[in-house]
Amino acid sequence: MKFRKGFTLIELLVVISIIALLVSILMPALSKARETARMTVCASNQRQLLLGVTEYSADNDGKFPRHVAHRADGSFSWPSYLNYYVDDTSRHGNLSTPRGSMFNAMGKYIEDVGVFLCPLGPPTNTNFEKIYKDPEPNDHTNASYNSWWGGFPMTMADGRKFIGPTSDTNKKGQAKLLISDMLSFWPGSGNLQWWISHRSKSATKQEVDPVFGNNTSMFWVETNAISANDPPDIKINAGFVDCHVSRYGKDEIIAGNGGFYIPQEWK
Repeated sequence: MKFRKGFTLIELLVVISIIALLVSILMPALSKARETARMTVCASNQRQLLLGVTEYSADNDGKFPRHVAHRADGSFSWPSYLNYYVDDTSRHGNLSTPRGSMFNAMGKYIEDVGVFLCPLGPPTNTNFEKIYKDPEPNDHTNASYNSWWGGFPMTMADGRKFIGPTSDTNKKGQAKLLISDMLSFWPGSGNLQWWISHRSKSATKQEVDPVFGNNTSMFWVETNAISANDPPDIKINAGFVDCHVSRYGKDEIIAGNGGFYIPQEWK
């Protein structure tokens, strides 16, 4: 009796074609699942930040931390700073805390700097652990998320006045929003850009802001921006004073006068 050994060339080609077809079908699904998992980790990061701010308020008579980028003259810089010109008294005056350092305010409650960095952000070799816990004087490095506590103010596109919460008592007129993914229109770089925590289809890396020299390695940058009224079609996470985190699409967000997009339901 004769036994057939192995496959013919045609049979091998058929098997390879079937495998290739299955891979082409499964890869988008796997990529989508991976992105969904990272979106969940992003929400978990924000929830940990919310809990940290809540613990801070419990130790400080219900007050939230002073904003890192709150200047001595009462104005604010960008809400995403992890450090804002650390120990620069020309910006921070004689304030003892946070002196431009997130760790000074939150290090007791948030030890891991990774909580400030979105897993959907670009890969980077920046030593954020060192920057967070032992920053150089005048360091001005961003986090992936915008922090809104400490009375951060904006005028929204619909005319409403946004004031970030200063305490857990939800004072009249103050927002309930505490944290959100970066989604900002930035015209100051010479060419119109979107700075985003979650990657859009045409976004790329940009290690340093070409205007101010800020470390922006934690953001994706979309350089083909046309208008501040047409943000990238991505979803963002945002967290509130009651420690819940929700997800929002392009039609559920609104811009403030600094080009920062937040949920329409920030109130």
